Amino acid sequence: LFTDAARAESAHTHGVAALLRRHFAEELKFLKRSLKLPPLLKRQTVYFGGQDQIAAQLYQSVTQALLHRPVLTAADYHARLTELAALKIHQCGQDLRDAVIAVVEAHHEARCRIAAVEQRRIAAPVVGRFLQTLKDELTRLMPDNFVRLYDRQRLLHVVRYLRTVSIRVERGMVDLEKDRARQAQVTPFIEHLQRLMQSMDAGTSMQKRAAVERFFWMIEEYKVSLFAQEVGTDGPVSAKRLKQLVGEIERMI
Repeated sequence: LFTDAARAESAHTHGVAALLRRHFAEELKFLKRSLKLPPLLKRQTVYFGGQDQIAAQLYQSVTQALLHRPVLTAADYHARLTELAALKIHQCGQDLRDAVIAVVEAHHEARCRIAAVEQRRIAAPVVGRFLQTLKDELTRLMPDNFVRLYDRQRLLHVVRYLRTVSIRVERGMVDLEKDRARQAQVTPFIEHLQRLMQSMDAGTSMQKRAAVERFFWMIEEYKVSLFAQEVGTDGPVSAKRLKQLVGEIERMI
């Protein structure tokens, strides 16, 4: 027995998942095979620990969504068995897999464009700083656990942000001053985001955490609007809207 309700609920959910794993053992074996990435992506996945690491995260994400449910009665458990049987478990996760592949390819394209400029060995320090800024962008957008971190819908947006980085490499090398001017419009919001994240602690409300995350992604949309308008933003975005959101966040607990 647990003295803490949250721990009890977590343990129960894991227990239900264990029972479902045992019941659908064969289907889960086929699922694991179906989520493997194509061999041609070997180079593209090296930044994230390789194909096996990404496939393992895919499997964890899909099984988490399928099996980890707060089922409390025998009737609900048997109803879930019926639902999972009808779903054809081995076919689940294909949309997520396709989204992950698209992100991996877009990330690799951006890395290749940066590497192509580096190979030209341009001595100007300003070029080195520009490229390092973009590499930092890629690292921040694509952490090692990005498959577990982002759902399918978020991955579709991340592809746009990665394309923006690729476009920025080409345009920046044509006119670095223009890129620096546009980056100067983004920098105050990035710095404010960093301060917000540093100020959060265990007492920060879920509402504020969600708003800070929204602010994070709105900054990415703002970059699209500044550096690669043809990629298109997910709705209207502007410096004014970012400032308004900052004001809302600062009034939250």
